[in-house]
Amino acid sequence: MKFSISQSVQCGAFTLAEVLIATGVSSTIAAALLTGVCTLQRSFQASEYYAAALNDQTRALDYIVRDSRGALSVQVSADANTLTITLPDYYSSYDAQGNPNGMPVTPLLGTNTAIYNDPGKPVTISYFAEGRSLMRQVTIGRTGSTSKAVIASDVDNFTFTFGAVDSTVTASLTFSPRFQGISPATDQRTKRTAVIYMRNHKSA
Repeated sequence: MKFSISQSVQCGAFTLAEVLIATGVSSTIAAALLTGVCTLQRSFQASEYYAAALNDQTRALDYIVRDSRGALSVQVSADANTLTITLPDYYSSYDAQGNPNGMPVTPLLGTNTAIYNDPGKPVTISYFAEGRSLMRQVTIGRTGSTSKAVIASDVDNFTFTFGAVDSTVTASLTFSPRFQGISPATDQRTKRTAVIYMRNHKSA
């Protein structure tokens, strides 16, 4: 007796419609993930730019306020864009950037004031713009050395006004954003203003 054995082999496969649907779904998911990653990256970048800009703005005003409070004299340029102040020569030495690196000197006490080093050769500090950078230039009268440093970037405008009657200096700085948002037409500039009372100012 002979037996015949028949085997039926079936191979499973995706249809064209199923492949197209799967490709479309995968593409949509990949696009959503890519969009999310790009959005997060822009958010992180915006946060970094904001922190750096805030640091620049705060540092610039801190410098101006500190120097102006101890000023012996103040001069504002005709265009109000340059502030020049003179300070007593409080320290025995300074580094190449004009920062004090020596000990404070002992003053000679006069009738109405304290005299530090040579009163005829004070420290002169100027604030002005170079391009979009706010510069701080320091000249040590005793040594004649001059140094210049950037203390703020992305500066659109800055003005200084001096009130001789009440011995105050008003500093106003406007900064442009380092990171443009979705609506670049919107004015996103930051304006910071400080009113400083000069404790050592001498009237002319």
